[in-house]
Amino acid sequence: MINILFAYNHLLVRGGTESVMVNIFDNIDHKKFHIDFLLLHDNQIEDTTEISRCLKEKGSQIFYVPPIKNGYIQYKRSLNEFFQFHQYDIVHTHMNALGADVLKAAKKNKVPVRIAHSHNTGHQLEVKNIKDILHYLFLEEQRFQIRHIATNYIGCSEKAGNWLFGRKIVRNKTTYMMFKNAVNIEKYEFNPLIREKIRKEYSFNDKFVIGHVGRFDYQKNHPFLIQVVKKLCENNKNIILMLVGTGNYLKKIQLMVEQLDLQQNVIFMGNRSDVPELLQAMDLFVLPSHFEGLPVSLIEAQVSGLRCIVSDKVSSQSNISNNVRFLGIEEKDIDKWVTLTQEVMDHSYKRETPIFEIRKNGYDMKYNIKNLEKFYLNALKEN
Repeated sequence: MINILFAYNHLLVRGGTESVMVNIFDNIDHKKFHIDFLLLHDNQIEDTTEISRCLKEKGSQIFYVPPIKNGYIQYKRSLNEFFQFHQYDIVHTHMNALGADVLKAAKKNKVPVRIAHSHNTGHQLEVKNIKDILHYLFLEEQRFQIRHIATNYIGCSEKAGNWLFGRKIVRNKTTYMMFKNAVNIEKYEFNPLIREKIRKEYSFNDKFVIGHVGRFDYQKNHPFLIQVVKKLCENNKNIILMLVGTGNYLKKIQLMVEQLDLQQNVIFMGNRSDVPELLQAMDLFVLPSHFEGLPVSLIEAQVSGLRCIVSDKVSSQSNISNNVRFLGIEEKDIDKWVTLTQEVMDHSYKRETPIFEIRKNGYDMKYNIKNLEKFYLNALKEN
């Protein structure tokens, strides 16, 4: 049995990176691989998320280390102590640049395979003051250190790999792998019966439902989206914006919705385990992010047959169905988002899951997992 540790810097709520980790866990060969989780959180008792509960029920152990905010020296000491008492064949970090210290501790304690996984194309940080600048410089140092500490590297897209590791590492096909954020097709495939059920449940009926799935933080750029919806509602009150997720910016966005008098048009769904069903109820998926690796939510939306309008900061590799349009996210671009959304509203389309394109472009989870298993085995053999 090969023992693997996934390391992550949050509790396991419903988000893109969490979906990737859970998809790997659910689809990997458990006769050959065992996966545990190390989370950066200072209170194990607070971890009541559904994902953690399900993982524990399936035999995975979840460990906790106090995060950096509790003190950097204590953080590094705790990581070192953890690896002194827990032995793994592979440590696989899903923390972007922040994975450097986890991998350092793993290396110090002779973990043979240390994998860094790039899920993004930038630091999840809005720089507004001196403190933010110092944090950014720290993350940049970690980003360059990780290239020398890891033994193997994974990126969700070419752009994400180049950002965290550099082109030289990405070109080395022995130590680098592109692991596309694939999904379980059957789980997200368009189903008109589910669509009708969910729309009836929420009284959407004649409404045009715009959907977004993602954590409430700077990266996802919710304020831009709210401005787009405000303009749309000036001419059409039958618009609903469904926002799925939670995060540090949630209250800020809720206040913005109140100030713009959009309470009847914006629904905050919170963290949900029924995202596949909610996607069925939508008419359009939007993603105005400041930066992205290769967003899982966008792949899921395309599998469900949705038209999508997304930021031009999102990798073009994410357009696997020809149902994605890319637009800028400057203030001057708001009208373009409004116009294109109006076009989707005015011209109905036949909604169906593009199964051939999904498999052709390598977004079938079962196929990708087999390649990841080979990558793990080869990494162990080489190290």
